[in-house]
Amino acid sequence: MSLAQVAENVGISVGFLSALERSQMSGSVGTLRKLARFYKTNILDFFDASGASGRQVRPAQRKVLEAGDGVRMELLAWGDTVMEPHLFRVAPDAGSGESYSHEGEEFIYVLRGELEITVDGEKYRLKPGDSFYFESTTSHHWKNTGRKETLLLWVNTPPTF
Repeated sequence: MSLAQVAENVGISVGFLSALERSQMSGSVGTLRKLARFYKTNILDFFDASGASGRQVRPAQRKVLEAGDGVRMELLAWGDTVMEPHLFRVAPDAGSGESYSHEGEEFIYVLRGELEITVDGEKYRLKPGDSFYFESTTSHHWKNTGRKETLLLWVNTPPTF
């Protein structure tokens, strides 16, 4: 398919898609989710996470995906796994962008900072030490509403994010 056809189907501009493809820009989690759904894949495939991670993954070995301005997703394990664990680093005012949904279940644990998450239209404010669980099929979006970087342990299962 042409860039124009993909961009039209996903609801983004051709220029943005072209820049994203050349790694000159990064897309929000919501946009990446739309692209993954269009291509019948998952965001994990955007990580270049070939092979298996092994049992231990040191910080320098993590696969990293910059998912829009101020959102960094670090993959903590990969390969033939049932869970998809990430370390999310979310800058103040950064977030997922538009709402999205997908197959599976999600678990979040706030290590540092604050997160506002909206699930099925209901807002929740999470602070350090809070955990949150929801079914991924419900529409959701999120944002760091604090003044400092938010650090999250975020686990999806199955790895279809």
